[in-house]
Amino acid sequence: MTVPTLILIGELDDWTLAKECRNMVDGRDDWGISRKSNQGVPIKLVVYPGAYHGFDASNLKTPIQLLGHHLEFNQSATDQSIGELRGFLGATIGSREQDN
Repeated sequence: MTVPTLILIGELDDWTLAKECRNMVDGRDDWGISRKSNQGVPIKLVVYPGAYHGFDASNLKTPIQLLGHHLEFNQSATDQSIGELRGFLGATIGSREQDN
């Protein structure tokens, strides 16, 4: 990673596994894209318990299977992710409120 990165993922995501994201952030991935722990740009990982892939897609209020993967909207995870994104952007690039 060469830029500040925020990873928001559901614990139950069976398409992009939370375990693989944890390994990457902790410097233990199998692809060679990890960083050394606590070095480089900020990377924040937030894993939402009970959430699947597509947790922020409100059109998935009725869960679906797509290419063998479970996709489902999760209001709580969506609300939390909005706050995480705002906080991350404010911390990494600043916010309009801080500039005024």
